[in-house]
Amino acid sequence: MSLIQITDHTFLGEAIARDSVVLDLGANCGEFYHAMIARFGCRCIAVEANPVMCALIPDAPSLTVVNAAVSAESGMSSFYVCWNDEASSLLRPSCDAIREEISIHCMSIPELLKRHDLPTVDLLKLDIEGAEIEVLESCPDELLLRIPQLTVEFHDFNGLIPRAAALRSSIASIASDSMSYGCGCDLTATPCSSIAGW
Repeated sequence: MSLIQITDHTFLGEAIARDSVVLDLGANCGEFYHAMIARFGCRCIAVEANPVMCALIPDAPSLTVVNAAVSAESGMSSFYVCWNDEASSLLRPSCDAIREEISIHCMSIPELLKRHDLPTVDLLKLDIEGAEIEVLESCPDELLLRIPQLTVEFHDFNGLIPRAAALRSSIASIASDSMSYGCGCDLTATPCSSIAGW
């Protein structure tokens, strides 16, 4: 098995092909999806909540861009745009970090898959500034089984690393042979971890 790392996200490259579908949740300005399309020619759906960052995402033939936040529940929510655009989040950061508070449409992963008619996703990249755990915990087991690879950046906001480790174990227990197993990380060792294939 060959592991590939793109923008600090690790996954099994041999499982991605031209007909693959990649969800880039927390797309930022598109560095991850751009590298995926260039390397594999696959279809990408890039979801970015920060309208400033979303506007910077260049068009590509096999790309769909969605300006929304990924959340455990669909609906409208406050989103905190920070002076450091990459740190913008649904979670309220320190007051001096906030440039503005906006109202944004939130989509759950089940809604996103349904809206884009995706029965399966070959790779889900998740980097949504502290909301990753809640989003994954809200996904039904049957949906997670339709996503053979996940690469997730966890930040230890308010002690989330123990929850991340528990979530990883939970997903691994439902996955058995249905999901690819890439690299595992010691989630207690670092405040930011990427896990491929769970």
